[in-house]
Amino acid sequence: MALNYRIEGKLEPDVGKPGSRVLLKVKLSDVIGELKEVRVRVREWPAYQSVLSPVEDYYRMEAEVPYIAPTGTYHVEIYGKDSEGNAGPILTLPFRIGY
Repeated sequence: MALNYRIEGKLEPDVGKPGSRVLLKVKLSDVIGELKEVRVRVREWPAYQSVLSPVEDYYRMEAEVPYIAPTGTYHVEIYGKDSEGNAGPILTLPFRIGY
């Protein structure tokens, strides 16, 4: 059975500068299939990927904006994976880096 779910998320704040801290909170509901993990990646920075930590009824991650990150808008993609490595629906949140 294919992995499927409803996904909601929020970046706090959604605008930052290099060196600032960002909190990502994600909630999945109506999960169909086996959910092994929830991952995050930055589309424009493919080397950056991580697994979100479960906390109560949501997932979260706190990170620092890299000092070498150029200004601009980035697309933060969040998605679940099953035990076979198949991904479910992707939630994309914009994040802007400025000075």
